[in-house]
Amino acid sequence: MAKQVMEVNGVANLMILLEGLESCAPSLTNEQYEHVAKAHEQLELLERYMLAFNKAVQEGTANPFWHEVKANPSAYPTNREKSRR
Repeated sequence: MAKQVMEVNGVANLMILLEGLESCAPSLTNEQYEHVAKAHEQLELLERYMLAFNKAVQEGTANPFWHEVKANPSAYPTNREKSRR
């Protein structure tokens, strides 16, 4: 039986959209910019969670909990962080 993992491409696409919005920062109000920044932070946490979940599925270990990723994000690297190592 094949192991089922989550597709992380959607997170990358949403990050690209947010980065496009951030590049328009001069035309955004402070409140709008804060919302974009918060969304970017949440997407990064989601990427960390999804990658950790996929790793756990592939290795047959316990899945991480969202609160664990949120409390210690550096323990759950993003794809960019993995490529720098």
